[in-house]
Amino acid sequence: MDPVNGDVLRFVVRPAGDEILMVADGEEPRLRWRFSEIEQDSFSFRAESSADGGGSWIVDEEMRVTRA
Repeated sequence: MDPVNGDVLRFVVRPAGDEILMVADGEEPRLRWRFSEIEQDSFSFRAESSADGGGSWIVDEEMRVTRA
């Protein structure tokens, strides 16, 4: 759900090595979310977007998440 823009985003999810990769199947800009460094109590998240059909990607957001 994207409540800011009133959209529902659909993602195709697949493993990519030791990461989980989610790619939105919508129109431009393309969106890609990466979950990496996955441990029992933490992981890293990176949101990326592409305005050229996936030719190049810009990092929109990065965070390191830990369980309290």
